[in-house]
Amino acid sequence: MTKHAKLIRENKKWPDHLVDVPRDQWPVVAWKTPMRMLRSRRFLVQVYDTPSQYCAARITIGRTDILGAKRDGITWDTLQRLKREAGFGDKCALEVYPPDSEIINDAPMRHLFVMNEPPDFMWRS
Repeated sequence: MTKHAKLIRENKKWPDHLVDVPRDQWPVVAWKTPMRMLRSRRFLVQVYDTPSQYCAARITIGRTDILGAKRDGITWDTLQRLKREAGFGDKCALEVYPPDSEIINDAPMRHLFVMNEPPDFMWRS
């Protein structure tokens, strides 16, 4: 069975919405261990503790399909839905676009920073 076929088979085991990944199934990571990991057919979401006066957590979102290794292709609506499914629907989150000198673009992932309080500049309905 090809790597692609294995990935398709694995993805079919997961629902369309995010669910918690049992800790014994978490991949081993060389960097900071997340405090929570969620998975669906299309996305892997890792929640990291980022204690600061502004930020409550960082949500890292990656695709689980074979194309996810080459592009993220994640829309605003999808990011908002995943933030909600990860339990932060009542919180404001920001995506940061750093100065050119600070760009780290080594994986097709998106990062949302969940705020303790909404920023003053946020538009409101």
